[in-house]
Amino acid sequence: MTLDELFRKANEKAEGFGPGQPAPNARILINIEGPDSRQWLAAFEDGKGRLAEYAGEAPDATVTVSGDTLLAVAARKMNATMAFLTGKIKVDGDAELLRALGKLWPNN
Repeated sequence: MTLDELFRKANEKAEGFGPGQPAPNARILINIEGPDSRQWLAAFEDGKGRLAEYAGEAPDATVTVSGDTLLAVAARKMNATMAFLTGKIKVDGDAELLRALGKLWPNN
């Protein structure tokens, strides 16, 4: 799976969330480093979610990760907690919002 495919599927999943899922009224900036560097924003408001390329909205948390690590975590080939503890995933802001991101990936 490519990053584009991952984000397309994650956005479809986010649009189907109900009230309060997975993180009410939160914005999470996903900062992808490396050859596939880009920024995406996962936004949850009033029970609805969306995932789109970052356009400057102020996030509640920023997650910095390489594209390879993100794909491995999303495919469950790498444990997200271990990736966080070993510095492969870095969080600035509310680290509890990482749980919300985990619910976006197609395999979860």
